[in-house]
Amino acid sequence: MKNTYQYFAGIVLCAGILVLSGCGSNVTIETQFPLPDEMENFTEEMAGDKVNFQTDMSTGDVYEFYKKAFTDQGLVEREMVTVNDGTTVNLVFDGHDKGAIVVQAVALPTGNTNVNIRFENL
Repeated sequence: MKNTYQYFAGIVLCAGILVLSGCGSNVTIETQFPLPDEMENFTEEMAGDKVNFQTDMSTGDVYEFYKKAFTDQGLVEREMVTVNDGTTVNLVFDGHDKGAIVVQAVALPTGNTNVNIRFENL
């Protein structure tokens, strides 16, 4: 099952010029992963089976968001590889038919957090 999200892409190529606002548009995203409401610079690969984005959530908030989202789906956290140290997050969840779900996040110097989520055969 895919989830559909919409967000405003405020940094876009408008009339051949990269702009921060003005010509932005709503972007529809379909992915199997839950996504936070606030995000930017979203990219996906492998038909949405690998996503990357930045959010203004802290790494601790990212940790809590994905721990709850995936355990609520009945997936099992592989606790021996879990990291949540205030600057980085590593979570692995088993039980999805496409393989393990890996969530990695790192605090950026800008104050945002970069988040990468993907399926892996671990």
